[in-house]
Amino acid sequence: MALEYLDLSDNKLLNLPAAAIARLPALNRFKADYNRIGSINADLMASAPNLEELSLAYNIIRDVPAGTFDALRRLKILNLFGNTLASVGPETFSGVQESLEYLDLGFNIIRRVGEIAFPHLKYLNLERNKLEDIDGAFNLLNALQVLVLKGNMIGSLSDGTFMGMDNLISLDLSGNKISEMTAGVLKNEYLNEVNLSGNALSELGPATFADLSILEVLDLSHNRLSAIANGAFDNIPRLKRLRLNHNQLSSYKGEFFANMGLEGEADLHELDLSHNELTYLYPQSFEYHAMLRAVDFAHNKFSFFPTQFIKGLAHLEDLKLGHNLIKTLDDADFANLPRLRRLDLSHNEVESVAETAFQNSSQLQFIDLSHNSISELMSDTFLGSVRLILDLSHNKLEAMAKGTFERPKVNNL
Repeated sequence: MALEYLDLSDNKLLNLPAAAIARLPALNRFKADYNRIGSINADLMASAPNLEELSLAYNIIRDVPAGTFDALRRLKILNLFGNTLASVGPETFSGVQESLEYLDLGFNIIRRVGEIAFPHLKYLNLERNKLEDIDGAFNLLNALQVLVLKGNMIGSLSDGTFMGMDNLISLDLSGNKISEMTAGVLKNEYLNEVNLSGNALSELGPATFADLSILEVLDLSHNRLSAIANGAFDNIPRLKRLRLNHNQLSSYKGEFFANMGLEGEADLHELDLSHNELTYLYPQSFEYHAMLRAVDFAHNKFSFFPTQFIKGLAHLEDLKLGHNLIKTLDDADFANLPRLRRLDLSHNEVESVAETAFQNSSQLQFIDLSHNSISELMSDTFLGSVRLILDLSHNKLEAMAKGTFERPKVNNL
């Protein structure tokens, strides 16, 4: 039989004897996920020398003896996710070093990774293991593009941790115990996405993320950041999404980003500062972010939001200010923002709304003023709105001025 693909997943297999696939010389894809396989038979591997993909995820494999994969010179994809492997090294994968392109070792109990060398490996997943020290493990992975290390116990990174990984594009270090990022740890010029969320970072020093010329996504959420030094983000001109939510920042300065782009120009589109301790903004907070489209300040401590500092954001479409302590919306607070579509002011302490608070903002499509203390609205508060969805639930309104919701002011209420 010229069978090329065989899937034995989700059965009750305890082992795979060599005879199982010995008469399938054309077999190039073999899966046996979700079984009870405790070991990999070297003879079995030798009986399928043309395999290009092998998946044994969610079994109970504890060890891979040296030489197990010696016969699989064409193997490109190896998935051992969800087993009970405790350590891996060069000897573990002898025979497949030259061919392997995708290796998934996530959700095991790996505590140690010896220096591994796969000249063509592009994807490596080691998430949800028990790794603490990774120095020296990946320096020979020159072709690697994606490295997933989330959910381990990594506490520190040295200048040489990612050295030699010249083609690294995506790095996920979320959910570890990293407490410090020094300048020079990330020198990988092709890095496009870095995730450091859920660590223990308390501050960012100068040049922490400097000279990453094509970095577009940086996630620093769910840390303990209380301080960011000027120059922490120098020369990362293509950064489009920055997540700083769920930290302990009490102030936000534009100087953090003064040299982010060439001649002060940056391309940041989305900025998330929700769930911090911000009480005020500096006048130059957005001086370097002319391209911002979405800003999230929800769950902070603003009693007054200085909207004059965002008037220069000509591309702003989505502004979240929910769950703060804002008490009033004054004249022209959210007026003349030409592209603003969505505005969330829910769960504040707003008592009064000036009649011109939203003047010349006909493009607004959604305003959430729910869960405030508004007792009165002027009849022309939403004058000019064309297709507005408005939430005023959970306030203290007793009556509405005549004509407040006449079309074309409000489409949905």
